[in-house]
This record gives sequence, structure tokens and C-alpha cells, in this order.
Amino acid sequence: FCAGFNLEEMAQAEEVAQAEAVGQDAPLFEHLVDTLEALPVPTIARLNGSLYGGAVDLALACDFRVGVHGMELRIPAARLGLHPYPNSLLRCASRLGLQVAKRLYLLAETLPAEELLRIGYLDALVDAAGLDAAVQAIAEPLHAGAPLALRGMKLSLNELARGEFNLK
Repeated sequence: FCAGFNLEEMAQAEEVAQAEAVGQDAPLFEHLVDTLEALPVPTIARLNGSLYGGAVDLALACDFRVGVHGMELRIPAARLGLHPYPNSLLRCASRLGLQVAKRLYLLAETLPAEELLRIGYLDALVDAAGLDAAVQAIAEPLHAGAPLALRGMKLSLNELARGEFNLK
């Protein structure tokens, strides 16, 4: 299980203080997620439970995601009156498609594990007992790859996804 902001703390704060807290924490969290995405080495999210809010984007910033049966994800921002930071929206729309992004952000749909595999959020879906082996099956070919080639390809693929790739 992993979530984004601590909603209990937000609920206890006054309205003005709440807005200030969200405004201060969002850039820090966005920076963390963007930094994870920009790491020069490929990353794998090992998901042994459900994801909510910012955790959905945190895992999406990884290059590969392996999840377990029974997990789900949901981004409740619209129901909570929160507007996600721009890179979260961009990452979701560019990696999963505009309609999936609309389902997640505008409708706040809860998507089960099987749907996460179908839409490409998950690269593998396994029983909890097979989680480590599935992660290892992705890690081994990455470890065998040439580091500079992997780094360059990862950078180029992420630029392509954001529409920033320069063909010249």
C-alpha cells in the first residue's frame, strides 16, 4: 500500500494553511518523482500492494512495474478538490494514453490489477510469492545491457514520450 499526501493531516489543518501545505509539498513530491524518472539507470517498481494518489505517479516514473494480484490503484484528486502537478498528468497521458488518464484523473476510477496489466501500467502481474522472481526476470537483462547504451535509450525514450525528442 502506498499513497500520496497524508489526508488526515490535511483535514486537521485550517483551509488557508491546508492550501499552503499542499502548495509547499506538491513541488517537493513532484521533484522527487521527476528525479526518479530522470535517473540514468533503468528502474523497476516492485508493487506488493495497492497504490493511491501520488503513489500512482511515483511508480509510473519507474521504467518497469511488477504488481501482484489483488492490487488496485486510484487517483482521488478530483474528489478531494486537488489539481495534480503538471508532470503527473503528462506522464500518465504520454505513457498510458489520454483516455486512461481521463479515467484516472477526472473519474477517479479504481482500476484492478488485471486492468492495470491490460492498459500497460504493469509490465507483469504475479502472485505475491512470485514477485521477487518476476522483478529479477526484468533486472537480469538490464544488468546484462551496456550501461551507456541503456542510459541513452532511456533518455531518448522518455524524451519521445514527452514530445521533446530532437531528430536533428
